[in-house]
Formats: sequence, C-alpha cells, structure tokens
Amino acid sequence: AVLLAAALLLGPLSDLHTRFRANEWQPALVSAKALLQRLGMQQADFLAPYNGYVHIRLRQHRSGFPHHLSTMHIDLGWWRDWRIPEAFSLPTSNQEYCQLLDARGPPLILFFEDRPLAHCALPSYERHDLSVEAAPEFALWRYFLRKPRL
Repeated sequence: AVLLAAALLLGPLSDLHTRFRANEWQPALVSAKALLQRLGMQQADFLAPYNGYVHIRLRQHRSGFPHHLSTMHIDLGWWRDWRIPEAFSLPTSNQEYCQLLDARGPPLILFFEDRPLAHCALPSYERHDLSVEAAPEFALWRYFLRKPRL
C-alpha cells in the first residue's frame, strides 16, 4: 500500500520536474511579461488561475485566490462538499470561483489554455480572445481586463 501511494505521488511529481526542466512553461512566462508590458501594467496584480509558474517567476501573489493545483481540484469537484470557514473566503465550486473573480479579482486574469474558469461570465471585465495569427508572440488563449470602476 505504501509503495502504491508513493508511486501515485511520485509519478506526477516526476512529470512536474520534467516539465520544469524542459521549460514547457517558459512560453507562458514570456507571454505574461509581453502582455503586461503591452498593457503598461508591469507591476500590476494579475491572476493566472491555472499557472503557478508565472506567479513564482514574476514574484506576484495570487490575490487571495487558491493555488493553481487547488484550482484544478475545484474544477474536478473535489472541494464541493468542503465546509470552509467564511474568514478564508475560498470558493468550493467553479460557480463560486467565478463570482469571487468578478467581485474581487485583480485587474488582469490570464488563461494560457481553454479551462473551465476561462468561460466565466465576468461583467466587471472586458474579455479578450487571442489567436496565434493575431498575436503569435503570445502563448495566451484568453485574458480578462477589469473595466474602470465608475
């Protein structure tokens, strides 16, 4: 049982090491930097819900939102039955996550691939879809930019 648990845990971790070593996430970092520069927001808060690497490399906090692996667990419904104290204000479903993003999300939300939260209805944000043809330098798929508050 212990060996099975270790194999299940070490398999994904060894894959993670390989991804870091192969610089698979480097295009996301380059894209995030380029977009921040293009928008004149070099020091702006942002959230990449599914990418912790960009946050680590740019030394940016996650604006109080869950770690990228926890975000994936929320997608899978693993947090659905959890009772989280209100003081933490953490989402337990994608619907709650979308509501929190709209209510208190950072000025910029980045998605590097098609994931469930990329389809949130966020009235407080402008949605920008990118294509490889229109912006070949970006590995971004979609981003949301907060509308000015009136």
